[in-house]
Amino acid sequence: MIGLLQALDWHTYVVKQQPTAAILTIPAMEVKEVAEYIKVKLHIRYVRVAGEVSMPCERVGISAGYRGGGELAIPLFLNENVDLVVAGEGPEWEAPEYVKDAVYQGKSKALIMLGHAESEAPGMKYLADVLSVEFPMLPVHFVEDRPVFQIL
Repeated sequence: MIGLLQALDWHTYVVKQQPTAAILTIPAMEVKEVAEYIKVKLHIRYVRVAGEVSMPCERVGISAGYRGGGELAIPLFLNENVDLVVAGEGPEWEAPEYVKDAVYQGKSKALIMLGHAESEAPGMKYLADVLSVEFPMLPVHFVEDRPVFQIL
């Protein structure tokens, strides 16, 4: 999480840290602006979005890796009152369907899925940097990988 938050320059916006997510208050922007911002900051070609893309949001829950499932994402909407959840991945029939149903009910909710590796790569880079400092006698390298999926 530290690496992902630093890569997004959002570490100063954290208002609550949970074991599986960080709760942030970011400057108000539309979901589509958040998606574009994330793509630029993480150098990724696409993200997937559920919900209303023109919806303004400020309160965000963010999780790395496989933490976008209903068991972890839906409580962020219900208990933390987030407008937007940003996660790596999760089952498509859980949180995305919850968001779709919430929008049908007139609720302002959205979900951005980054991709599993795309959400974890900043943390792996951060870890390599930490290990390099901690163990200067050992060569430590972050090896950037290409995305698993191709856009056709």
